[in-house]
Amino acid sequence: MIAKGGVCIGIVYFLLMGATFILRPESVESFGLKWINAAGQTEVRCYYGALSWALAASLIYLLRRNLAHEAVTIILFLASAILVARVAGTAVDGGWDDDYTRSAIPVEIVFVITSVFVWRISRPNRSAVVE
Repeated sequence: MIAKGGVCIGIVYFLLMGATFILRPESVESFGLKWINAAGQTEVRCYYGALSWALAASLIYLLRRNLAHEAVTIILFLASAILVARVAGTAVDGGWDDDYTRSAIPVEIVFVITSVFVWRISRPNRSAVVE
């Protein structure tokens, strides 16, 4: 049950993020990011918007097939990859003093920790698995 709730939260998050950046790509500026031309605006729509919707659709697909643990696994992979890329990119690019980075990293750490917790408690019963 906790896994399904966690996946539902992920779905809502990705649907809202997708809608925000598809419909209002200029919202990226609220994160302190900017684009310089129409191609940049389209890039925001594609990677912040469309990718978020695709992730939400994937999670819905798994959830409807009673694969909540697998959906949580995908969320965990995604959250971990984003956190590692953010920390590594910040180290390489020297963005430690940026307001967005200082708020994003703690939020992403909590997201990963929460995902690990939900993943661990939602694991299928191994004794019920037939080999």
